[in-house]
Amino acid sequence: MTVKTDVNFRITGPCLSLLLRDCECSLSDQMGFLIGEKSSVTTQTISDAEMEEEKIETTISINGTFPVGLPFVFCSSLGRVDETTLKEVLGSVEKEVVGWYSFRRNCNHSISLRETILHRELRRVLSHSSAQFFVFCIITTSATDRNATHSLKFTFFSQNHRRLQPVSVVETNLGEPEDNVYRKSSAVDDSFKCLQQVFQSVNGVNNSKMAMSVLHTEMNKHLDTLQSSVSKLQHQVHSHFQRSSSSSYSCAVVDRKTRGDEGMASTSRKITAAELSQEY
Repeated sequence: MTVKTDVNFRITGPCLSLLLRDCECSLSDQMGFLIGEKSSVTTQTISDAEMEEEKIETTISINGTFPVGLPFVFCSSLGRVDETTLKEVLGSVEKEVVGWYSFRRNCNHSISLRETILHRELRRVLSHSSAQFFVFCIITTSATDRNATHSLKFTFFSQNHRRLQPVSVVETNLGEPEDNVYRKSSAVDDSFKCLQQVFQSVNGVNNSKMAMSVLHTEMNKHLDTLQSSVSKLQHQVHSHFQRSSSSSYSCAVVDRKTRGDEGMASTSRKITAAELSQEY
């Protein structure tokens, strides 16, 4: 029986945005850990020649970050990890760590020797994750000469045959892996459709003043329609509230009247019984 293993890495859009924002807003270089989970799916197939094949597809999903601030918090300048300090820093999230990241400003986008040693040390200490499932992300920033454009570059790596090699990470809030585009929503509000029609009607007008006049007129018409609809709804709510108030008041009056009749009946019954006792 042959066994094939595939490893896929995924990261959520909010997690990636938070990671890049936290790195950009930091005052200096920093490092931290990637939080996530691992899931595996095993598929067994049997061919016509009765050959069994097993495919194990493992997905590493990154859904959170755990920054630790300045470098060398839990390791030395040579990349040696202090296990006691590392466990104190991670605490309860130790079992959820699937990788780590390093952020450096204005430098080459390449892995240093210290980061290579640190990656091996972290993989050794965090033994719950194997080498091919433990991911490393390097993030660097750069700016143009006049600081007009700032850019962030990030690359994910995974150890393969004692070397860190780049891996592909799919952003889960985008489309499927084969078409890396945003998903389109089929739910479009009616008001938005009306606005689209207004903009389409204005596209054919060459004069800008005339186009603005047409746009203003159409927008006012649409607002008048919405205002009349809102007024009708308010009138319905007010009428329903009045009917509810009148019905509750009628019930209260009937209840009081019923209680009064019962009181008079009980009094008459008491008088009749007293008169009968006096007669006898």
